[in-house]
Amino acid sequence: MIRFPAGMSACALLCASAAIYLWVENNHLKSDFALERKRFQDQIQQQSARYQETIAAFNAYLQSPAQHRDIPPSLVGQGVSADAQQRSLQPTFPVDPATRQLLDAEARSLQKAVSEKYRALLTETSLNTADTEQLLSLLRERERLTALPTENYFTDSEQATEHMVLRDQALADLDQRIVELLDGESARLFELTRNSEFEQHQLREITDKLSVNSPLSPDQERTLLLTKLRHKVAFEEAMQSYALTQTDKRALANEAVKALNRYRDDYLQEASAYLSEDQMTAVTDYEALSFEEMEDSLLASLQAQ
Repeated sequence: MIRFPAGMSACALLCASAAIYLWVENNHLKSDFALERKRFQDQIQQQSARYQETIAAFNAYLQSPAQHRDIPPSLVGQGVSADAQQRSLQPTFPVDPATRQLLDAEARSLQKAVSEKYRALLTETSLNTADTEQLLSLLRERERLTALPTENYFTDSEQATEHMVLRDQALADLDQRIVELLDGESARLFELTRNSEFEQHQLREITDKLSVNSPLSPDQERTLLLTKLRHKVAFEEAMQSYALTQTDKRALANEAVKALNRYRDDYLQEASAYLSEDQMTAVTDYEALSFEEMEDSLLASLQAQ
């Protein structure tokens, strides 16, 4: 049995919660580190005083790479002058065919990420054509910013902190603009799915495992994902509450493990209502290992404090 010294402050549980988050992020991002490092080096060169103009121009380019010299209609009325728009759309160096292919590939990758990650949201919204295009543009920009790394081998701690703050501010602004486009239910779907990359990765693994003998229907996939995300939110809220009310380290660990087990059990109990026996067995086996790894990470973090 693991024994924890008494007198631990509420910070321990917050650190444990952060450890779980970092574990999830590490599993999701470690295979892409080299690509993200290269992307950071490319993107940092583009920062300038006209940051917002550049972002708008880049969005326009992603939508229509072959016509990037034209001023896209979506920029009209956004407080950017026509001259500034035209300047921001002019390339500062010749774009060779290989570079254009790379940019086109990035545009396709962003579009694929948006269509898959926000599938549940996009099937529920009933916006007009103009608002739909604006929503898709904002979601693409959100995915681009989310993928930007905040440091490389030449970044000092002060720069890394600054980059993280700037990215978080930009994401918060984008999130607010997205929510303003949506009705209440669609806004809640966005809140659930905006940080769901890892859970969707897990769902793909489960879906692949079941694809031969007991495939999940699209409705089952959607419901299973949203079920897990809702219980994930409840778990995160419980962790925050314990951090404010518990001061004993051992008690914090016990409460955290209970919350994690409740997250798992409630999620699987709800899933059993719409999955077959074979499907439920596969999901339970998969999640047993996943939640065990999360618990190990949580306890290791608390023990290290």
